[in-house]
Amino acid sequence: MRKQIFAGLLAMLVVASGFAPMAAAAGGGLNYADGKAPNASIDADVTVDAYEVSWADSLRYENDNGEAESLPAELNRSTEPDELGNGTVNPFTYTVTDVDFSDAGEFPREGEEDNAASALDASEWTTASGASVNDSTTAPGVDAVQYTASMAGQTATYSNFSITSDAEKRYLQAFYDVSSSGANQVDLVIHDATDGDTANVKLLNTGASNADANDVGATTTGEGKAIQVQIGQLEATGGDNSIDEIGKVVIFSDGAATVDLSALNLEKTGKWKLGTRNVDTDTDDDDLETEDVYQATGPISIDSISTMGAAFDDATIMGVTFPAEFDAANVADADVEASFESDNAYPNWDVVGDITYRLELPSAYDLSYANTELSQTTQWPGTRYATVEYAEGVDEDTEFSEIDSWTDLTASYDAQDKAVAIDDTVSVDTGYVLHFELKLTNDEAGAMQSTAGGGAGPMASSGGFFGGLISWLWGLPGVVLGALGIGAAAKGA
Repeated sequence: MRKQIFAGLLAMLVVASGFAPMAAAAGGGLNYADGKAPNASIDADVTVDAYEVSWADSLRYENDNGEAESLPAELNRSTEPDELGNGTVNPFTYTVTDVDFSDAGEFPREGEEDNAASALDASEWTTASGASVNDSTTAPGVDAVQYTASMAGQTATYSNFSITSDAEKRYLQAFYDVSSSGANQVDLVIHDATDGDTANVKLLNTGASNADANDVGATTTGEGKAIQVQIGQLEATGGDNSIDEIGKVVIFSDGAATVDLSALNLEKTGKWKLGTRNVDTDTDDDDLETEDVYQATGPISIDSISTMGAAFDDATIMGVTFPAEFDAANVADADVEASFESDNAYPNWDVVGDITYRLELPSAYDLSYANTELSQTTQWPGTRYATVEYAEGVDEDTEFSEIDSWTDLTASYDAQDKAVAIDDTVSVDTGYVLHFELKLTNDEAGAMQSTAGGGAGPMASSGGFFGGLISWLWGLPGVVLGALGIGAAAKGA
């Protein structure tokens, strides 16, 4: 009778599914979450040299064939206030002067179709007293103008524009890198065209206590400075103490200095939003708050690339860094082998899961890594690990059965929820192979092969074809079979 019920259920399931080959999930179709398949990972801070803002937080990069490709990894993200500052709460880091976006050089806008002028064109600047202005870049593909002074009093002027209305409602916006070999202060001065009023913004003021004041962009030299201040909020002196019309801006320093401007604008009545970051302003609770970012004194870290403002919709960031986990769950199926044997050397256990996989950091011209480490947090009590071993430098053409040199790690897997550091000198384009033998019950073996999508790749078992089919039946069909008292040990490859 039981055989008849089994045959009937099997027939219904085969008809319902067509028993068509199912697309195998990454990670060999094993369940690394609820099923607790051993999920080692290479943790790394990844830098993508040219990141398209339109990718919107996906872990993508351009491969060496010029095609966008996803990294086999997960973003290492945290929402815990006590982890602020470790790179996971605000996981995306970039430098504003490394952003190529169209608005950067649109000032002054003289026409909607063909803008004939740009403050990022060195030929439109004039200099005096020995200063120089030259075309430059602040990152590959990011145009800039470079002001250089060798002593105090050397000026550079941009006057190829005229703002005649609502001057005080507009914003001075500047992204810049600044270096100094003698200057303590570098000023950008806004000149009123009607009565001689001026308003100063200090691109650099080493004597200021902080860069939060309206008129101070930075108190230290370096890259990635951003100041955005409404002109009416600046102190104006020299005439009627207001800026009514703007006819020019002048840069000067009190000593030798270099400023590379990658964005300059005085026409907009709003600011460029650089992103949103998580902060903990209320220490009385366990929740994070958010704040929008408009200023920068160096690299900034934000919650999400997609929180950048509309001005950056088509931008390319020449260098985005984020923490990622290259774990077994994202390994290509071809780099995973798994079997679940009921005929094993441990009579007190139903099944031994034998799992082997290869982890590797992908190599590409646009990718670089820092702070790499191969590690794992154990998911099972130490007595469950019959064997854990590790091999380094295994290329993709080497079969796992051909590996003849292993490092035994079993003794390190002696407790559950234990962090095991395996290798802290991980190299790019190097294969790291881990092999596990785990003592399991039938239910545990089934859960380890039960993926959310219902497909777990081509499964095999000590039961041959039907064992492979039964492996697929774990999950909801497996629950039905289990209720009828029908058990099977499964094997996945």
